[in-house]
Amino acid sequence: MPRNGFNSSRMQHAARYHIIGLSSQNPSYAQKMSQRLEEILQRFKDDWDALERELRKFIDELRQGDRNEFPGLDPKVQVLFVRMILEECGKTRELNDTQRSNAITTGLKIVERIRQAIRQVGFWKNEAMRELLTRMLVRDLDDARICPPGVARDLAQRLVALARENHENLTRL
Repeated sequence: MPRNGFNSSRMQHAARYHIIGLSSQNPSYAQKMSQRLEEILQRFKDDWDALERELRKFIDELRQGDRNEFPGLDPKVQVLFVRMILEECGKTRELNDTQRSNAITTGLKIVERIRQAIRQVGFWKNEAMRELLTRMLVRDLDDARICPPGVARDLAQRLVALARENHENLTRL
């Protein structure tokens, strides 16, 4: 294997390792980046120099984190919830600009609701408190009318699970 092939292989493994680390805290972004990595690997598989160059750009983007699509939002807190809502509500249909804007606003409202709820002592050990939060998130999603019917309950549960994975970032001031 040529020297640059060795470098490309090391960078590919580093990128995969970073993506795996993201998968529990920001699953939607991790999935998106995993797909991008596969596209890069396929596209440049026969050109080691181009592959190494593209992998360097990709790794730089990974290091910046999930902030490019949502300027002004906190990439470690707000973006991951907004991205999950957009992804789930847009699975079966393309969201128009108004729906997308409404989804972002709803996501920000949900982040604040989650922050308030999980700051309560013993929240994660209290099933009734978690269920109440889930029901409030379902109501928020239904009121926003951004998701297709039948999606809100599952999405709300996924948002609560995402909150658990990101508890430290959500409760930081």
